[in-house]
Amino acid sequence: MRRYLNTATAEYYQRRGIPYRRGYLLHGPPGTGKTSLSLALAGVFKLDLYVLNMPNVSSDSALSSMFNALPARCIVLLEDIDAVGVKRQGVAQQRSSDQSSSDQSDSDDYGFSSLAPAWGHPSGPDAHRRVSKASCSLSGLLNVLDGVASQEGRIVLMTSNDPESLDVALLRPGRVDRRYHLGYMDRSAAAAMFRCMFEPEPPLVSGKLDGSDDDRGPARQEPGKALADSSGTDESVVADGVPDGCQAGEAADGSHTEAMRATLDKQAREFAALVPEGRYTPAKMQGYLLMHRESPSDAIAGLPAWIEAETREARRAEKKAAAAARASRTSQGASAAGRTEVKEEKTAGSMPKVNGVHKVEDVMVNGTT
Repeated sequence: MRRYLNTATAEYYQRRGIPYRRGYLLHGPPGTGKTSLSLALAGVFKLDLYVLNMPNVSSDSALSSMFNALPARCIVLLEDIDAVGVKRQGVAQQRSSDQSSSDQSDSDDYGFSSLAPAWGHPSGPDAHRRVSKASCSLSGLLNVLDGVASQEGRIVLMTSNDPESLDVALLRPGRVDRRYHLGYMDRSAAAAMFRCMFEPEPPLVSGKLDGSDDDRGPARQEPGKALADSSGTDESVVADGVPDGCQAGEAADGSHTEAMRATLDKQAREFAALVPEGRYTPAKMQGYLLMHRESPSDAIAGLPAWIEAETREARRAEKKAAAAARASRTSQGASAAGRTEVKEEKTAGSMPKVNGVHKVEDVMVNGTT
């Protein structure tokens, strides 16, 4: 993505007549960080991020108008593209009224939800368009992605939990140029997350992050100036004006930090060795570590019990799902049997009876009785 955003890349595309567009598909189970990665990319590259709520797009023309209102350089996020209900032959499926009333927030009234203010970048006044319920077709979405009138310079990110359900027309090169699978955690990812959660923060040099003076403390002085203003020159002041004691303190702090990092690396390896491969999502593991954010030792000690509890819960969920599936099959079988009996009764009731017994020979055969 960094290479694509380079000015030289845009010039290269223009000289060779290649549309300057790029699309990415992030797919994987829920909780694997697809949306978080999109937010991180917008922050790293300092681009405005616009989230498209497909179920709220009223028509293809409204979708086109919203895309035209976006700035030339931005990131457009199409979240859960497999669940928005866009079909090739029809319109988008509408949410039920009770679901929409409970799930939607004020921002959902807009086709685009801009997250640009979170990164400190202004958004255009026309970036938000209030629209009604969904009736956007697949062809309308494809046209705004790479149609003749589609603008260039943007990055489109799509997220999906089930990429196999997506229409092949949506996934062709030019609309989706790169596909990245975000799966369950392995041990290396678990170790990296452990280090990130418990890595010691660097000490602050001054009382404020921006380096300004702290009004509550004494005025700052140049290193060694107070000593120079006193009786003569002190030998403890070195040529650059920093006392030897400060240098020794910094060296001690550095060695202490290195020792802490070495201990943290060892703990991260111990933690990762206990994590089963390919079972938990990053969101699930992050939730566990947050419960023990004050103590990495407690996070390691409590992991086996947490895994056992999660395993029991998963088994109960599987049994419940299996029982529900069996009940559904039984209900469907009973309904089918009932329909068969009713059909047989109707067929039998159409035959003539003598003393309550059907006489087959009295039934019309070849137009005669």
